[in-house]
Amino acid sequence: MDSLYLIARAINNSDSSSVLINNLLKETRANNYARGKINLLLLKAVGLFNTGKFDETIKFTYAIEDEVRESGLYPKISHLLALRANSYQSLFFFSKSNESLKESQYYAEKIKEPDFKYFAFGRIYRLKSNNFGANNKEAYNPDSVIYYSIKSFTIQNKIVNPQMRNGLSIDAYNLGNLFLNNKKTDSAKRYFQIAYTTAKKINQLALVGESMIGLGQIKEKQNQLDSALFYYNAALKNAKEGKRATSIKRCHELLAAIYSKMGDSKNSLTHTQKYAVITDSIANADKKASSVTAGLVINEKDLISSRSKNRYLLIISGSICFLFILIFAIVKLRKKHSETILFHKEEQNLLNKQLNDLVADKITDEVLNELVVMVKTDDPAFFVRFKEYHPIFIQKITQLSPDILVTDLTICAKLRLGLNTKEIAYFSRSSLRSVESRKYRIRKKLNFKAEDDLATWIVNL
Repeated sequence: MDSLYLIARAINNSDSSSVLINNLLKETRANNYARGKINLLLLKAVGLFNTGKFDETIKFTYAIEDEVRESGLYPKISHLLALRANSYQSLFFFSKSNESLKESQYYAEKIKEPDFKYFAFGRIYRLKSNNFGANNKEAYNPDSVIYYSIKSFTIQNKIVNPQMRNGLSIDAYNLGNLFLNNKKTDSAKRYFQIAYTTAKKINQLALVGESMIGLGQIKEKQNQLDSALFYYNAALKNAKEGKRATSIKRCHELLAAIYSKMGDSKNSLTHTQKYAVITDSIANADKKASSVTAGLVINEKDLISSRSKNRYLLIISGSICFLFILIFAIVKLRKKHSETILFHKEEQNLLNKQLNDLVADKITDEVLNELVVMVKTDDPAFFVRFKEYHPIFIQKITQLSPDILVTDLTICAKLRLGLNTKEIAYFSRSSLRSVESRKYRIRKKLNFKAEDDLATWIVNL
């Protein structure tokens, strides 16, 4: 049965792995094999997370938490809580993520076996790094992000068991991205190669693909476009095999940009269209996930406290608690609805003012409306259309940074129209972290000082 568990863990196809895990769970429960059952439950949760079902992952971790805690296996309890933290983080609930991480660390400190302890702490440091980098409500601190990433990589490197070194490839990949964003190409290449080699040895299909994307980006920066194209196509094939929608979307975006650089407009348009289709699909799934997760956050305290209550008292008090929660939720939702309407009115007034300011650039209301609609619908032709009416603006930017990418210029164009970071992320169906990273890269390319505001400078250019 343990050998079948290892097979299920090694399968990269999510559907096949899920079927085998469910069958094995029936066997472990029938044979009262507690440790095997816990391993399979966590593997099932990991499978949900890897396919981007973050809301389902959170619900599932709560459903199995009693069984995992009762096992007394500290590595497994720490893993469960870290997985929940990662899911909250992926849905931008950073305070909930940090709460779960704190509890995960508490159980990690109780682990006695060195390899298991190193593995658990490496995972915790990695998630702390991600929280520092992705939390848009706090000032982005690259030093903190790199500090925890290197700390995770260093402690994972102490692990002796080769089958437990999968965290090393994740850390190497994260460091590759961090150094790439900071224009330290040699360091980025080194860590991407470590990630690729380590992931391939232990059959981490997802990390193999992501590492190829990183290596492709380095080749693109070095203007080795044919090599970059090879890596991006290989990564796309890899992502399709693993059914990883987010990775497929990213590959199409990179391929569209590189074909454009190579003057192949036909292939560029093909990948742009595919990118638009999968972006819509992911956006719809994310909206549903965020809605479900918000409900989980509201009810989480009740779920946690219920474990310590007597079953009979829970039945008696359940109806009363539910009534209060329902009333609270209704009041909260009404208040939130009012705040949302007010927020959108204020945002619309601000946007209208910013659009009026752009009239000085001799652009008609009709053109402005057209560009705004293209932004809101994430039209792939937006940048081409914008460039027709703002050729001098684009020329000024490219003169300051000749190697600036089309994706960066698109961000500049949206800032020129007066959109803020949240609006750009929302309308382009990207994460706030992704947009902030691009803005950080633009600032570097334009040699901006820390005290200068990028958006103000672009509007006034």
